[in-house]
Amino acid sequence: MAYVVSCIADAFSMDLFIIWSGDNAEKLVIHFLCLFSIKKDEEGNIQIKEDVFLCQIKNTMLNNISLHSVDNIC
Repeated sequence: MAYVVSCIADAFSMDLFIIWSGDNAEKLVIHFLCLFSIKKDEEGNIQIKEDVFLCQIKNTMLNNISLHSVDNIC
């Protein structure tokens, strides 16, 4: 888990705060919190929908992070 989290942290540098379960946990889980502000328009509405943003993060993780030199882990 620590290796996977370190790969994610390296890819997103200071944009994510990451918490993960221990290696011996029954269910291995990684939680992350976005640390950057989301842009809002003049009326205060968020310009990007949360589900679209999360899909973009997921795609970045799956397509751009390699574990032990294995690319495109899905």
